[in-house]
Amino acid sequence: MELIILFLVTVAAEVTAHCINKMIDNYFGDR
Repeated sequence: MELIILFLVTVAAEVTAHCINKMIDNYFGDR
């Protein structure tokens, strides 16, 4: 059970980091 939670947290962190990087690239790309 804890492994599943750890896996979900890891995936969520990866997706969040990817979205943040995409937003940063778009923000600086427009300038």
